[in-house]
Amino acid sequence: MKFGKALNACFLVSALFLPTALYAQASDVVHQEVIVTAQKFSSAASKTPLAVSAINGEALIQNGFESISTLTSAIPNLQMDANGTATRISIRGVTSQDTTEKGDPSSAFMLDGIYLARSEAQNTSFFDVERIEVLRGPQGTLYGRNTTAGVINVISKTPSDEFELKLNGNFGNFNARSPGAVINLPISPNFSVRAATNFNLRDAFILNEQGTAYKMSNNRDDASFRLSALYQVNEALEVLLRADYSKINSINADIDAANFYIDPNAQNPVYYNSSSKAKRTLSFIPANGGRSVLQQYDTDNHTWGIGAEVNWELPWANISYLGSHRYFERNELGNIILSSQYGSRFIQDSDYSQNSHEIRLAENLEGKFGSQIGIYYFTETADVRFTLRDLQVIYLPPFFAFPQNPAINTNAAIFAQTNYQATDRISFTFGARYSKDIKSRYGFTSFQQEYDFNPANGDFHFLNAAKLASDSVTWRAGADFDISADSFIYGAIATGYKSGSFNDGCMAGSSFGGEICTFPTDDNLLFYKPETLTSYEIGLKTRFWQRRAYLEATMFYYDYQNLQLTGLAYDRFGGPFYTTTNAAKASIIGFELSGEMRTNSRAKISYALTMLDARYGTYSPDGIHDWSGLALDRTPPMTASLGYETTHPIASGNLIFRLNSRWSDSYYLSNTSSGLRFMVPSFTKTDFNIGFEPSNGNYNLQFFVKNTEDIVYPLTVGGGVAAPSEPRTIGFRWGMNF
Repeated sequence: MKFGKALNACFLVSALFLPTALYAQASDVVHQEVIVTAQKFSSAASKTPLAVSAINGEALIQNGFESISTLTSAIPNLQMDANGTATRISIRGVTSQDTTEKGDPSSAFMLDGIYLARSEAQNTSFFDVERIEVLRGPQGTLYGRNTTAGVINVISKTPSDEFELKLNGNFGNFNARSPGAVINLPISPNFSVRAATNFNLRDAFILNEQGTAYKMSNNRDDASFRLSALYQVNEALEVLLRADYSKINSINADIDAANFYIDPNAQNPVYYNSSSKAKRTLSFIPANGGRSVLQQYDTDNHTWGIGAEVNWELPWANISYLGSHRYFERNELGNIILSSQYGSRFIQDSDYSQNSHEIRLAENLEGKFGSQIGIYYFTETADVRFTLRDLQVIYLPPFFAFPQNPAINTNAAIFAQTNYQATDRISFTFGARYSKDIKSRYGFTSFQQEYDFNPANGDFHFLNAAKLASDSVTWRAGADFDISADSFIYGAIATGYKSGSFNDGCMAGSSFGGEICTFPTDDNLLFYKPETLTSYEIGLKTRFWQRRAYLEATMFYYDYQNLQLTGLAYDRFGGPFYTTTNAAKASIIGFELSGEMRTNSRAKISYALTMLDARYGTYSPDGIHDWSGLALDRTPPMTASLGYETTHPIASGNLIFRLNSRWSDSYYLSNTSSGLRFMVPSFTKTDFNIGFEPSNGNYNLQFFVKNTEDIVYPLTVGGGVAAPSEPRTIGFRWGMNF
């Protein structure tokens, strides 16, 4: 902790010089505009009537944002949870807990505008990125379903007409190493290709003290490659093709929740402070078989995709097409702590295939109206097999399996949005989208003596067979007013929607694979309703002080209906499974303030402040505990961050110092199955780095420290286990341009 306190002291000393810097005059010191495509067309972020945050590729590298789970410190009201191989996104308190093939996220994660359905396929490292756009609030009109919380869009760099060759990498503690390369080749005046690759390796943060020879799996272990080609057919027509592949074996493994709480199964678990090392130590030995029910955690996950983007500019309209085929193969072995005593081994063997197509027409005639209309189609087919072992302690056979094939998820939509310029200063936005979802899943819950099902051994199973269609109209209505050339205010009412789905069980009269549904599940238990959200938001965006400062302020209220909450339940034979129910409602009130000031030509200050009051309406997770009026998970009432960057010229280049500190108020994590709530105390995390860039710009060097305080806290808690956050990391980054 002394190391972190010393760096915080350095930060405070640096801040003493800021008042002097504020009086420095430099006519060429201005806030740099960021161009975003949040509305499906290019616009300045300062003139976009949405709560959108954008981080360019250079800033991602400079601040060490290497994957989606590292963005929490950069985006107001964003919480990321890396648990196992999955990443869960929470924006303004809206999140999703069901990461199975029948569940959907509340935030849409997109790669170059292509929706990625599986959270495990989102856990690749960032490389050769143009920018990341995070849209906070429901985006049901232009982006569709599963955007009740918002959208994260990772936009990769496209081929250019200039030659580029770049090498980069980093190395640090926990045996971290991450080499990468980019090459851009202009083949002809109208055809260019770009190739980029990246490897990211880092040893486990968790220390194994179980008395086994198993090596803890790497915290980061991924390798990625992307190839893109841009063909300018003529002045009006261009075609962009992309292909990518990633091996994703990164894991943030679970540990015993007792590392954080005195008695994690008590009615009111008490958090206790201990060292970073103690919190990251895995010493749990299962009571149901000791070390014999442990295995090496191993993954062999792969994802790849091909896509095309076509833009055709006609005299009266722009026509665009965006389509993709993607595949994700998930193979994992691991351990699960079922409670404070028992352990289980699991086997995950699943394949997911998805296709998506969007055609959009945007008129480009000059006038008061600017309209776009489009159609969208998405389908995902999953073949899933998940198997648990060692559950004899709860009187189950040696193997408890969930073979589900096929699980099919289809979405079709039509959407339109119009911007009307009423006067030189006032404009209105109206948009709507109709979405139709059809979900189905057929398979079994299987009780087996061995890994493969064999009725001759006395194995038996019961049917999982369900199909559900749901639809919704989501819409947006807004207005904005230009106060001046550099300031405007906006207000909007917007809605979001996440389709309903089903739990394990079967419908009356259904059959599959020669099996008939002999024990139909009551519809009230089998199905759950769609989740909807209505947002009321007003915002201010302004540049001031001779455009050297930028400020963005947003206030919002959410009417959140039928939120879908997932927990552990047991079937009629005693087997555990995940079940989702609808909470009655929730309400969320929030405020966000962020911005930056360029104090002179060599220094800038960034800041952010959020306030959030997110509470359940009438809700009981288990019929016993009453959570009415309690705070939603991962909703700290207040967070604040402050950053400072300064550049100092030296003889051969520039020395750049960056520091960012973020404080979070305490918040709760809950387990709906047990009715327990776990408090995460307030904490401060500080990152800093010192970099050097030569005058010729051929290379750059950087020394960094992330989480100088070495704060480790639980990201998820439930069932006797917790996923820890990252400890302090230290290292060097480098890059070379040719």
